Amino acid sequence: MGQMVNPPRLTLKSLLILVLILLPLRAGAQTGGPSTSPPTVAFCDLVSNPQAFDGQWIRVRGQVSLAFEDFSLHESGCDKPLTRNIWLMYGGDEEMPITYCCGDHSRPKGKDIVVRGQAISLTRDAAMNDFIAKVRARRARRVDGEPCDNSACNLYRVSADIVGLFFAARNDARNPLSGFGHMGCCHLLVIHQVSNVIAERTPVPEDEGGFSCSKQSWQAEFPVVEGNLLDPQTVNKKFLAQQMRQHGDTEFVEVMQNTISKYSGMTGTLVWASPDLLTTYWIPFPRARAGKGEQTKSAPSRMTTVTRERCVPMPGNSTPQN
Repeated sequence: MGQMVNPPRLTLKSLLILVLILLPLRAGAQTGGPSTSPPTVAFCDLVSNPQAFDGQWIRVRGQVSLAFEDFSLHESGCDKPLTRNIWLMYGGDEEMPITYCCGDHSRPKGKDIVVRGQAISLTRDAAMNDFIAKVRARRARRVDGEPCDNSACNLYRVSADIVGLFFAARNDARNPLSGFGHMGCCHLLVIHQVSNVIAERTPVPEDEGGFSCSKQSWQAEFPVVEGNLLDPQTVNKKFLAQQMRQHGDTEFVEVMQNTISKYSGMTGTLVWASPDLLTTYWIPFPRARAGKGEQTKSAPSRMTTVTRERCVPMPGNSTPQN
């Protein structure tokens, strides 16, 4: 009979070396990016049934919205008033391009962001660099010198195919703002990679060059409205369109109806600017104080002040042509 040979024994040092070798392999399988090519999801399907894609790597195309307390993804025809948007966040250690409520959103350099225990990296290639630069490109101030904190001052309309990890907001009847983003408003898509980036130049003029601006105000009768005024489609937008037609701005009505925010007027004042920022309307909407447990209603029909500002380039200045 042959001599029995005992298998080699692993020493503590050998075990430690083995652990150090295997840990990065295990971590790489659980963090960073998708292990296989993710499925393509239509944006409308994503917003209609977000729970079906919760915690999944997906590829989706949409247009980026960047404004005050807003970094989100949209597609024309798929957004519904007062439903959760798709909040965007960069993977890796890329800082958010906006500030928003609430908490500390700073990114430690060299560390991938972690959401619900999953780390997401950022693919820093030419497409990503172009995407980040175009999304951030905007005027610091309006043409009249006032601060500009909404999407009206963006120099580009950016759309792209985005590969990212999607997280649906959790349904919590006790806390409707239990999602991600500004005050927990939204579902979340953490960006890992972008492709097919299209950056369409807007009519917004560059910061260089001066403008001469003047304002005109008039009184108008705001209509009686039953119920709340959260939907500008039914009241606020109709009133603004009426004022435009009556004061020689009929050419702006269609573009206003296609570009006005679904949240316009929720704070009591509607501000709308033409795509080139040269014409701006301000309208404070009258409100009646609601009783306890009631929805805010409009006041009975009464006069309100409509203000329109027009700006023209100074000699030697010009606005971009599409």
